[in-house]
Amino acid sequence: MPGSRLPPKHGWPTSPTSWLAHSPGGSRTVPSHSAASWCTTDDLALTLYYTSVDITDITRDPAQLAELAGTYEAGSGTRLTQHERDAIPLAMARQPLWSIAVWVALLDSQATARRHLAATAHELTWALQLADRITELQDALASSP
Repeated sequence: MPGSRLPPKHGWPTSPTSWLAHSPGGSRTVPSHSAASWCTTDDLALTLYYTSVDITDITRDPAQLAELAGTYEAGSGTRLTQHERDAIPLAMARQPLWSIAVWVALLDSQATARRHLAATAHELTWALQLADRITELQDALASSP
């Protein structure tokens, strides 16, 4: 994802007060802004992800994605920070990876795991295509009111 802006709270918690963030320049531990902020971003991203893969790909129109983020803000009464807006497309793109990293390990057999992995091929392809457009989507989210 060359050129993408990776917000500091995007990654994995390493402690209650820091995160392991990844960027093209390498990994680093950075201070966490707040667990509530991370949950807001991931909860919104999960909803937008399922909308994109199950209903219609809202990431194909960056203005539509920005409009939905604005609708979320209006409905929740919470204004997203710039870091949260930057994190939304990245959090959306990583959603199908959770299924592989967590869910597959819990399945009862290798055959079941293989069927599950085959069924996620569409979502993984979608995530790779989204990764190619991260900066475009971040720019649209940044410029929305």
